[in-house]
Amino acid sequence: MQVNDRVLLEVPEGPWAGQYSTRVEHVGERRMALLAPDVRGVPLIVPEGTELFVTALKVDPVRGGRFRARVRAVGGLERDQQARLLVVEVLGWERVQLRSFIRAPALLKVRCRLVDPQKKAPWFTAETRDVGGGGLLLWLPKPLDPGTRLEMVLELPKRAVRAVGEVVRVVEQPADSAAGSGAGVAVQFVDIAESDRDRIIGFVLRRQAEIRRLQSQ
Repeated sequence: MQVNDRVLLEVPEGPWAGQYSTRVEHVGERRMALLAPDVRGVPLIVPEGTELFVTALKVDPVRGGRFRARVRAVGGLERDQQARLLVVEVLGWERVQLRSFIRAPALLKVRCRLVDPQKKAPWFTAETRDVGGGGLLLWLPKPLDPGTRLEMVLELPKRAVRAVGEVVRVVEQPADSAAGSGAGVAVQFVDIAESDRDRIIGFVLRRQAEIRRLQSQ
């Protein structure tokens, strides 16, 4: 871990249970300090000895991936100039499989076309229902068969990212649903630059923080 790395802090139980986007402020051999996330306008407070989880994405092409650490709060809150820090002891890291990437509900435009080795298929426009670092739920007028591959351009708020995905599951919408006709297809990324995956995960963390703010109002 390095200073300014973005991480996801997870409190598994208690009154502050939830997931919070934050960043690393200091790194030691067995300890690190995280910027205490704001929860309903006050810094997150956890008692000393509380076990938490920290998830980080490393974008190194050889040793990169998504990693999750079990940590223990050891210092409560400490002040660093104007910031309030949560000091934790790292108990151990583990690498997390792609299917464990967190997701967030989001309506984003996606330009898609079928991957066809014989010819270039035409582009069409679809919309996401949720997005994560491992894939997305895409809403289409008609379902696609599992195993179908799609070339996609996902329109994130600041820039578009490209990926190739494979349909792994189909979720048909009931005809009387308020969402209208169509079908959802769960798409798993099979070819994506890690820098683009990192951008998607950054968007997901910001989106989750936005949802929590709206829920607390």
